[in-house]
Amino acid sequence: DFGDDDASAFQAEPKVPSPESPRVPRPLAGSMGSLASLDMGLVKRDLLELSGRDDGGVGCALLLQALRWRFEKGLSFQTRQAVLHGYIRNDILGVGSLGSGDPERGLFYSLLKNSNPLVSEYAARFVNSMATHGRARRYLLGRGCIKCLCNVLLGCDGDSILRQQVLGSLQKCSLKRAAQDDMIKGGLVRWALEVLKEHLRDPLTDYSLEYVTALLMNLCLRTEGKKKVEECMEGEEGEEKNSLTVMMALMESQNMQVRQYANGAVYGLLQRVGIRERAVEMRADDKLREISKRSKPNFRRQIAFILGLLISSAQEEASDNEEDEGDDVDESSVTPDVVREDERVEEG
Repeated sequence: DFGDDDASAFQAEPKVPSPESPRVPRPLAGSMGSLASLDMGLVKRDLLELSGRDDGGVGCALLLQALRWRFEKGLSFQTRQAVLHGYIRNDILGVGSLGSGDPERGLFYSLLKNSNPLVSEYAARFVNSMATHGRARRYLLGRGCIKCLCNVLLGCDGDSILRQQVLGSLQKCSLKRAAQDDMIKGGLVRWALEVLKEHLRDPLTDYSLEYVTALLMNLCLRTEGKKKVEECMEGEEGEEKNSLTVMMALMESQNMQVRQYANGAVYGLLQRVGIRERAVEMRADDKLREISKRSKPNFRRQIAFILGLLISSAQEEASDNEEDEGDDVDESSVTPDVVREDERVEEG
């Protein structure tokens, strides 16, 4: 449940040997265990060289997959963390190059914006997997990574695997305020609204739908995000293409997470006087009451708060200063719990 003072309420061991087992010394925390060490300088050189090789992208994709599996499939938490920290410490993706005079010649651009779709896809898989970890998200916040990812996302056609992986990375990073700023400036609010409108005609995969809705909700927690939605609505004609109508339609989604994120986005948007006035004009309160009748008790309570905000007699806009000056979004409940089965690269 959430109330007027809680606009962000929606905020998406090692095995112990048995007595019969031989005593095997456990690796120290942070050690690589049985994994062989890597020369990260050579790895980065190979990534850059392979990303430009005319072999269909297989060589580079295989290396990216191996690097990703190295920390995804580690035998212990300590091993996985040690691998990840090693990647970050050695700047495995060449994030440092983004701060140079010609960032497009660096490794990060070479991988994510590669002319070979296989290379871009597996680079995006690697970034998305890394972004699951808080320390990796902080690594990705530096030197223009978010702007690069936004450009890749906006350049994707259709609900491709590349778009899904980049979207997943951006949504996870949207828990951070600095990333939210870059995404809002980069046009992701308008992009998300257009994608959700298209979803009503041509349904997205569950993965994309959850991540797009969660991303939009996170961005709508910010004042600038709400303003972008209001700007989009000013140019919309007809109720069917109205952004608010689209979000309310998602409040009846069969996917409970999507419904939760849509509820949170609508609640946040209605704190803007202009959006609230537009909602009153289109009699959104009647639509919300209909949705409430068809909803379960927990969602009915949420909709009641939204209705209370909509029909409020107060004419002054709710203040967003608190949310624009506070901490990052709570990371425990705004990232969709969606796991995509991995696809292996086949050599040859």
